[in-house]
Amino acid sequence: MTRFLDKSIILLAGQSNMAGRGGVINNIWDQVIPPLSNPNPTILRLDPKLHWHEAKEPLHKGIDINHTCGIGPGLAFANSIANRVPSVGVVGLVPCAEGGTNISQWGKGGRLYGQLVKRATTSLRDGGSIQALVWYQGESDTVIKVDAQRWP
Repeated sequence: MTRFLDKSIILLAGQSNMAGRGGVINNIWDQVIPPLSNPNPTILRLDPKLHWHEAKEPLHKGIDINHTCGIGPGLAFANSIANRVPSVGVVGLVPCAEGGTNISQWGKGGRLYGQLVKRATTSLRDGGSIQALVWYQGESDTVIKVDAQRWP
């Protein structure tokens, strides 16, 4: 992929809703893509092997490896930004979400934190700057009462 020195990088983290479960029924993705999640040549994805490619759904395929990925909010979010703020230039999405995790598993020193930092750091090597971290946490923190009570 051509180097884009002015990438606006957005990290995508959290659990299943961010990783994309839209259109997944019985562990099979229906491959239906809503218009706002269509590919856009100005939106890139950092793939599992740490290379930039044009972003397409499912964004977290190969990242959330223990689950079937479908549509998540990342590409729609990036398309919304690109449409509303054309001066943003090239958007680089860095998928890092993993379904079924709770927020305590993302703490400093943990595996998920390490992967997020590695992918974020690598995303900068060809230029650009991290503009946002979009976090979408789901229900895993409500299963155990103590975890749920930690939330304000």
